[in-house]
Amino acid sequence: MKRLLLTLTLLIAAAQAPAQPTAKPLSAQDRWVITGKGPSEFLAGQRKAIFRDNVHLDARPEMELNCQLMTAFMGATNRFEKIEAERDLVIKIYETKDGQTKTRIATAASGVYVAATDTVTLIGSARLEDEMGVLTAEKIHYNRATGDVRTEGDYKMESKPRPAADRRNP
Repeated sequence: MKRLLLTLTLLIAAAQAPAQPTAKPLSAQDRWVITGKGPSEFLAGQRKAIFRDNVHLDARPEMELNCQLMTAFMGATNRFEKIEAERDLVIKIYETKDGQTKTRIATAASGVYVAATDTVTLIGSARLEDEMGVLTAEKIHYNRATGDVRTEGDYKMESKPRPAADRRNP
């Protein structure tokens, strides 16, 4: 199963089970589409692309990313090496396991993805949410390769109530 860019798990999940990442870096993604409402620039000499205004990166079935400004830095093989997403960042991550699809939502003022280390940093009122709970902090670092999550600044972790069926088996 491919996972893309920001397969984010909350600290709660990390504490309950060892990480077994199967994520595929965005640079290796087979299919993606970027759309926007504003001007875009493709700076071949700098191996950089800049997308503005209502930017939408569609890499379903793995994820979708929305922001107001996205800068993509390309390597020699025209694969993403780094992506910077700024202003109103919202990421939806879709994970399918055992026939069920779960959605995780990450939001922040901005974020940076580095393909070489398969890491994501959410900056400014960062928030991760899934069916297990919510993690908020000024900055959240997530290493997809190891499953490690680290926060900077004040943080809050809040679990969601478990369904009644799960409460029978503590």
